[in-house]
Amino acid sequence: VARPAITMSFDNVPDSLPPDLTLCVFRIVQESLQNAIKHSRAQTVSVHLAGGDESLAVCITDDGVGFDVDEAMGKGLGLLSMRERLEPLGGTITVHSSPGKGTRLDVSLPVYLARAQAM
Repeated sequence: VARPAITMSFDNVPDSLPPDLTLCVFRIVQESLQNAIKHSRAQTVSVHLAGGDESLAVCITDDGVGFDVDEAMGKGLGLLSMRERLEPLGGTITVHSSPGKGTRLDVSLPVYLARAQAM
């Protein structure tokens, strides 16, 4: 199995984040990359983290085969576990994909809430 080229980029990400938020982002990126490698047949995958005043956004895209999002939600634990990781932190995930069109995951986490919980 050929591995895709993976790029990472960062914009305005705070120097430090609460450990629970950091672990959540790490696990979601890890699961997304595993899914892309295992299922997508992508040639490229990109991961972008962007910080804002009150949130952290993670966008993961690939140029792979894509999938039917509605059909996939009932199968496998990957997307479900991502949602379950985000829920206690007030985060959300949106999956954009269709067969032949690649996949994009948009994750948003409120940093202010995680900071308040860390205090």
